[in-house]
Amino acid sequence: MVSCTVMKALAFVFIVGIFLIGCSQQLSCTKEALICPDGTAVGRNASLNCAFNPCPEAKACTEEAKICPDGSAVARNPNNNCEFDACPGFCGSSTNAACTTDDDCMTGGCSGQVCQGINEEPIVTTCEFLECYNDEAYGVSCGCLEGKCAWN
Repeated sequence: MVSCTVMKALAFVFIVGIFLIGCSQQLSCTKEALICPDGTAVGRNASLNCAFNPCPEAKACTEEAKICPDGSAVARNPNNNCEFDACPGFCGSSTNAACTTDDDCMTGGCSGQVCQGINEEPIVTTCEFLECYNDEAYGVSCGCLEGKCAWN
């Protein structure tokens, strides 16, 4: 026959067990981040046993290249809506005049190498044409970029 003390102990263990089953402990993860191939960062996720959240799927661009005036090639950039990366070597300059639209900006200088505001005095430069001033060849244009006339 089982003693009264043993019965009480078993009942206590049973009640505590039911109480603990009803309690859920929340998992707390460390706060480090994983840098994904596209440059974004993801953190740890308690519902994934503190594994890192998955990185966003890489955006795929067509695999063509643009040949730059200096002979180098640039590819399409998935982090820039698959636009081509800029060719190295464009050497135009900008006055960074205030603007609200591309129509507020124009090219200036004798060789068209300056991006300036339409209300600015004409920029005087030497009249020599260097290959690195060729905005069309380098795939850049003078326009309003973040409120300033600049090559983009």
